[in-house]
Order: sequence, then C-alpha cells, then structure tokens
Amino acid sequence: MASTPNPVNSTSLVCVSSDIQLPDLEASVATFNDPMIPSQWQLGPGTGINAIPLYTEYTGAGVRIGVVDTGLNYANPDFAGQVDLQNDYDALDQDHDANNVGGDQHGTEVALILAAAANNAFGRVGAAFGATLVGYRFDTRALRTVEQETALLRLQHSVDVSNNSWSRSGEYFRDNFNDPSYVGAAAAIAEAATVGRNGLGTVIVRSAGNDAIGGDDINTHNYYNNRFTIVVGATAQDGKVQAFSNPGASLTVVAPGEATSTAAPLGSATAALMLEANPTLGYRDVATILALTAKITDPAGAGWFTNAGQGSNGGGLHVSRKAGFGLIDALAAVRLAETWTLQSTEANRAETAATGTGQAALSDLGVMSQTVQVAADLLVERAEVEIDIAHEKIGDLRIILVSPGGTESILLDRVGNGRYDPANGWLVFTLTSTQFLGEHAQGNWTLRVEDAANGNVGTLRHWALRLHGSASTADSLHVYTNEYASMRDADAARGSWSTPPETTRLTPQLCRVTR
Repeated sequence: MASTPNPVNSTSLVCVSSDIQLPDLEASVATFNDPMIPSQWQLGPGTGINAIPLYTEYTGAGVRIGVVDTGLNYANPDFAGQVDLQNDYDALDQDHDANNVGGDQHGTEVALILAAAANNAFGRVGAAFGATLVGYRFDTRALRTVEQETALLRLQHSVDVSNNSWSRSGEYFRDNFNDPSYVGAAAAIAEAATVGRNGLGTVIVRSAGNDAIGGDDINTHNYYNNRFTIVVGATAQDGKVQAFSNPGASLTVVAPGEATSTAAPLGSATAALMLEANPTLGYRDVATILALTAKITDPAGAGWFTNAGQGSNGGGLHVSRKAGFGLIDALAAVRLAETWTLQSTEANRAETAATGTGQAALSDLGVMSQTVQVAADLLVERAEVEIDIAHEKIGDLRIILVSPGGTESILLDRVGNGRYDPANGWLVFTLTSTQFLGEHAQGNWTLRVEDAANGNVGTLRHWALRLHGSASTADSLHVYTNEYASMRDADAARGSWSTPPETTRLTPQLCRVTR
C-alpha cells in the first residue's frame, strides 16, 4: 500500500457520514402511504443502498433518466406524472411512443424501481421518485438487434442519467467496439458522455450481466467495460454478491438485485439523487464518488484487496472483482456530492499511453511478462489494455495488469471457466480496469499472461496501455467515511495523519478543513 501523505499538503479533508438511527428510519418510512414501502429493504440501510434517509431532502427532482429497455406500460398508476411522453422513442415502430401494454414487461419493472410515484397509495416507492423518466424501447430481450440498440443509444445525450439493464451476457466478446457493426453504438456512448448535460456528460449506468456461473466476465464486453460507463452488479438481502452476477476488473459497485437488471436502476437512482444535490458534477465525478463511498459487503466471499491509491480513509480503496468498490451507500454518496468541488468531464480528462515491447511466446503452462514505463503522471481512474493474442485455446489464459504501486488487476480469468475456444484462435479486444482508482500513473506497468491449463500454446502479438484520469497536482482530496475506524484498526498506517478523525460517527463539519 502506498504511504499516506500528510494532510498539510492537501486542499481539503472531507468526512461523510451515512449513519441513521432506527427511529429516524422508521419515521421516514412512515411518511409514505405506498403499501410496498415497508418491505423495500433495498432502499434502507444495512444491506440496502441507504437512500430512505435522503428523501426529506432529495428525490431526484429535476433529473431526467432515460430507460433503454423494452418500453413502459404507461397505464400503470405508478407512472402517472413520472414520464416524459413527448420525448420517448420506440425503435420498433420508429415513433415517439415507448408505451408497451403487453409482452415483455422488463422495462416496466426497471422503470418502477427507478421512479415509481410516491404517496399515491399504490405499489412501491421508486428509488428516485422525483425524477422524470424517458422511455426508449427496443424489441424483447431475445429479438432486439444491434441496430435498435444503436438507435436508442444515440438519444442518450438528451438525458441526465441513462439506465441500461440489458446486456450481451454470455456472448463472449460479441459486443466488440472494433467490430464495424458496433462502431455506431460505441460512438453514441462516447457522444452522450461528451455532450450530454451541456458537456458535463450523461451518466451512463449498466447492469453487469447474469452469467457468472457460466464463466462470463464484464471484461468480455465493450458495452460494459468502456470508460464512459458505470457498471452495477447484484447482491442479495444478506449482503452477499449474487452467484449469477458477472465479475470483472471494470465493475464499479454493487446494489441489491434478484438480477443485475434490478440492481442497475438503484445505481441510476443514486446518481439522480447526487445530481439533484450537485448538478455541476461531471460524469467522471459521479463514478468516483460512488467508488469512494461504497461499503464492503460480503467480506468473506467477494475477494477484497486494497489498491495502492491514496485519499480514501487514510490510504487506498478496497476493491473486488465480484463487488467492485462495494455496496452503494446513497446517503454517503450524496453527502460527498454536496461538498464536491471538482468538475471532471470529457473535456478535462487526462490521458497517457505506452506500447508493449513486441511479440512474445505463450508457452504451455508458462507465464509471460512485459513491462512498459509511463513517464507522464496522472491520477488514474481507468486503465485500458488493447490486446492482440493468438492462442490455441483462449480459455486457458489469465491476463493480469500490475501497477507501479503493486496492485494486481485480473483483466481476464479463464473465460467460460476455461471452456472459451473461438474457432479462429485469436483475441483482439480492449480490456479495462477501474481497480487502480487514485493511484499514480508514473512508473513501470507490467502485463502478465499466464497459461493455466496444459496442452496449448500461443503468441502475444501486441499490447498497448492507455491510462485515463485527472492531472496530478500538489493538491489532493482526502475523504473519510464511516469505515475509517475499522480500516484503521486493520491497518495502523491509515492512522498516521497528524489529526485523524477519532470517531466512527462522522459528519461533514468534523473534517471539512480547507488549506
């Protein structure tokens, strides 16, 4: 773990609290007359996203959420007054009417989780019930086409948050942005993040997919792992990561869900609450705040490690291939959003790159390593690795990227549980990782390719590294959350600050020090 800098050189020291007393929670729930609210543990503290305590202040009002899905049944009473009926779009009929009265109601269910009306004595309470929904309809999950997907993605620049509870899960490397059929979709996603919200960027949220048991990984999909997208996995009521929820190095956070389709809207709703609290956030800020405030969940089963970053509870961030940076804590995320002064957009994104040293043999059961040096410095938000590998069985391989700080991020781990074996024996794809968040780019980065099963050989033909983030300066932001005390107890180095917060019940006022 990197050493903790002294706060005297930092611009600000901010503490955010997500505490709420049980009587306060019960009082908050009692303000709603919707019959399902008592059972909506997903919105509460503990193993929920902790959004209910915010509803006296924020509801997502003024925020427009695009729902890219199978359409909405507008006749549902919980959509009354919640939907923009003038700007929705149906890619099937190619008209401005995303109403879906029959058939696949996947989109209706997702939209209800997002923004079902509150206090109408009917149904549930949406996680951001004050937000406005904009429906974007494609065909059923089995029949939709890339053309339909692209048509709807091209419209996401006109909303504040775009919810995408759909995927190519189980179809390894199909949604490849190097493939001409996906170039339009890739461009649409980039455009939304670049020009949406008047240049602040549409916040794009996507479900992680439901095929982990089959060996899927979000890094086999450019729809998931592109740098413009926040990916949300699913947890159960006991806080454990759902067995079906796709893992991967580019997973951002997790949220409660019986499928990742129902977890993603809780992420989108949290983003809406954050944008109501601070409309000036860039799309990159939203992703960073969600990561900084997420909580450890499933401590024994998610495979947690600490990266070599800084500024989070006195050290690096906890992160996991199964749970990303952790379970969404909406209350903490909104509190940090309220105090956030950065504005991280596509226009001020920093980037640096390096190219691998040439072809290398991949021997049977062997390990191949190549190291490149990055001279420029930036604070990393995402690493991209362009990979070109010829191998007799791609499913044999484990691909790992190691940062100068020693963080090892597994980019791929035996796709399809080792079974993936494309006929052409070739993989050309862009893999990404968010797991280096807050680390410095400068130094040696190592790509390691391990052959984990016998019988096959191959060649690393080419690889290149690209790092995205913010300019590294002498100033830095140091954030404390309610996890500080337990993390300091586990790692004494986190308490090396000259004036560390000595309480687990934190408030923004306690640590808000500007230097």
